[in-house]
Amino acid sequence: MTAPTGTPRWGAALVGAGVPLTTVVGGISLALRHLRTAERVGWEGLSFVIPDEAERVQVANSLQQSCTPEGVQVEFVASEQELPDREIVFVEGSALYKQGNLSSLALNSAVDGSTKIPADFRISDLSDIADATQFLYTQIRKSVEMDGVIAFYVMRPIARKITKLLLNTSVSPNQATLGALACGVSAAIFAALGSPLFAMFAGLLYWFGGVIDCIDGELARLRLQSSKFGEWLDSMVDEFSTLALIIGIGVGLTRDGYGAHWQLAALAGATLAAITLGRMYTHLHKNRLMIDTAQFPWFYVDAGAPKSPASLLGKLIAFIGYFVRRDANLTIIAILLIANMRVVALCTMLAAFCAVTLLLIAHYLIVARRAA
Repeated sequence: MTAPTGTPRWGAALVGAGVPLTTVVGGISLALRHLRTAERVGWEGLSFVIPDEAERVQVANSLQQSCTPEGVQVEFVASEQELPDREIVFVEGSALYKQGNLSSLALNSAVDGSTKIPADFRISDLSDIADATQFLYTQIRKSVEMDGVIAFYVMRPIARKITKLLLNTSVSPNQATLGALACGVSAAIFAALGSPLFAMFAGLLYWFGGVIDCIDGELARLRLQSSKFGEWLDSMVDEFSTLALIIGIGVGLTRDGYGAHWQLAALAGATLAAITLGRMYTHLHKNRLMIDTAQFPWFYVDAGAPKSPASLLGKLIAFIGYFVRRDANLTIIAILLIANMRVVALCTMLAAFCAVTLLLIAHYLIVARRAA
């Protein structure tokens, strides 16, 4: 991410009263947090102004042992007077900042060309760390409109407890994503084994995989570890788990004597879904959009206000989509499996993907017509 025009592109973290820069807050040290934040707001480098030589060495060693951004230069100086003559953003080393405040164009530059950003949260001593972590949590929380009702009120609170347990461990966001994949694959295997008991296990594992799916994003945002690879991995795990479950339910129904046509229908539906999803993700990638089907630029969405559908049809589709988004769909399928309503669960999943496929075809036909 490059800095906006006119924004200072070099930071200086001043060490003063407060906890050491090696203090871990929200899963990473303060020094590493400032460095990763600098990368995200587009600074070329970050200077750590640390008067004590022993502390400078300690901070430098801690950064060498961490996964630091390659695109941000790092230097250590003993005082502000040693800083090279450049436009600098000064931040407090033992403080937390909102990224928007650091990357905003509305910075109050001083006469000497420097900019001093007021801290959003100061950590005076170790007793402030719990409140500092809570401050970070408030920054990453999604709205109910973005997250979905069930995710916001049920899944996120459960996931948050697990995130807190993992935050200061070595578990990475991608490892958490693989945990969600393990739940999804296990759910598909149990569904394929047949019987009401295994169907119940499949439903529980499928839903719990959705809870774990909330954890990887929280870890990534809290530790500032978001990456394009992680974005792709997260989305692919979600889709693979769903497609695998479709096939698993079909196989399980056939094993239990419901007829071979369910297995064939599941395979055909999963193939159609894979083609549709592949086309959507290709479109998102080519247009450099977030790798999330919820961000697909449908024909009924106003380009100038992407959250506001442009027509009555668009508003109706968006309204229906609000109730069938991933958190609600996942919960419905899980409940149906637990209740051994496997035929209804499979039909629901196949119908949902058929609807998306038809909507995608309509999208490209309408877009092509508009272009003509």
